[in-house]
Amino acid sequence: MRINGRTWPAWASAAATIWFVAITVFWAAKPLVDRVPITVTAAPVANQPPPAVGARSAGPTITITCGTPSESKVTDTAANLVRLVSLVDKSGRLLNDPAFARPPCTGFHHQSRLLWFGDIGLYALALAGLAAVMVRRRRHHPHRALAAAA
Repeated sequence: MRINGRTWPAWASAAATIWFVAITVFWAAKPLVDRVPITVTAAPVANQPPPAVGARSAGPTITITCGTPSESKVTDTAANLVRLVSLVDKSGRLLNDPAFARPPCTGFHHQSRLLWFGDIGLYALALAGLAAVMVRRRRHHPHRALAAAA
């Protein structure tokens, strides 16, 4: 099938559909991953002034699995907290009061969902535009429609 004046709308709609399915399968249906920094309660260090009450220091950065852009669940909060309190330092001891420096997955998931909704809107606009072209073509060329019917 060649691309010409009669067949280009079918080719364009097929290309748009393949693009949309590819984005859905390879990106929107896969879980997102966020790397979140951790803070711990500041510990006194030898030959240094004592830390202020409630002071926190930087801890490790951990990887959190987020929901997919196509689902509403951002992340499993209970699993993240269990993982957080079970973090150990290099010597094998539990970290001292670990906490996330920022909420995991929240902004990351929100931006991904906006991109996903934009992709859906762009696909709908492409199909609507192609449908409008086809309707307009049939109105302006009635002899082609009658010849096709005969």
